[in-house]
Amino acid sequence: MYPNRNEISEIIPGIRETFSHLKYLRLDYNKIGHLESDVFRGLLKRKYINLKGNKLQYLQPDTFSGLPNLQKLFLSKNSDLQVPNDRHFITSRSLKPLGISGRNASSVSVETFAKFGALEWLDLSFNNLRSLDINILKLLPKLSVL
Repeated sequence: MYPNRNEISEIIPGIRETFSHLKYLRLDYNKIGHLESDVFRGLLKRKYINLKGNKLQYLQPDTFSGLPNLQKLFLSKNSDLQVPNDRHFITSRSLKPLGISGRNASSVSVETFAKFGALEWLDLSFNNLRSLDINILKLLPKLSVL
């Protein structure tokens, strides 16, 4: 499904019933500002979600936890998206690439990435990072691209 580059501002309840069979969901470059914590729950086949270039400000840590097969997630260019430093950001055991570039973040911490066991690729470009804790690399043993 590719409803990208439209004027979509919210994902309404019912997405599970309507799009349960889809593996790819591209909602990039829309106007989505908020996601309910269970909006994607039950979409067990979902492998790819692109929310790049929206107006997201905050994500619940369990927003993507109901997606056991999610392998790719792109959240870049959500300049107001808050990524916490004191707790994990997202829970995912299957996520391999994660794009969170272009957010104006000044820091990330070990706690931010505590629930990313399979992460191989992490894009933090175009942020305002002043330092990067080396323990993040130790926490992500499969990470090969940063």
